[in-house]
Amino acid sequence: MGATIGGNVMSRDAATVRLIDSDLGHNVMITGTTGAVRIGSKGCKVDPAAALNLKVKKNLGNVAICDMSVGRNLMVKGNAGRTGIFRNVVGNNVMLYGNTGSANRVRDNSVTQNLHCKGNAHKVISSGNTAKKIMGQCKA
Repeated sequence: MGATIGGNVMSRDAATVRLIDSDLGHNVMITGTTGAVRIGSKGCKVDPAAALNLKVKKNLGNVAICDMSVGRNLMVKGNAGRTGIFRNVVGNNVMLYGNTGSANRVRDNSVTQNLHCKGNAHKVISSGNTAKKIMGQCKA
């Protein structure tokens, strides 16, 4: 908690992943987690950052990404649990693709380019987002 990491953060096949109140200098890639993935701030009150890309894919547990500043792209792809992407500021694109969990929520994000949701097994609940273009299942 509360770390500054200058390089990449990668996790594969962990039980759980929690990156709380941490500033991340490069890319973040979380794959194959069997439990929950939580990236953002404790209580969603601080503004942690990922300087480049944040990718969360093929995890079995729930995924929550909250109050992050992401320099380039945020991708949440192929996860089996519920997904929540809340109050993030993203410098390029947000992509929510092929998730099979029972709920997908995308709320109050500020996206410089595109917010795109496609191929998710269940409806995407999307509201309060701003983007150059909102596409696919992300359209409110």
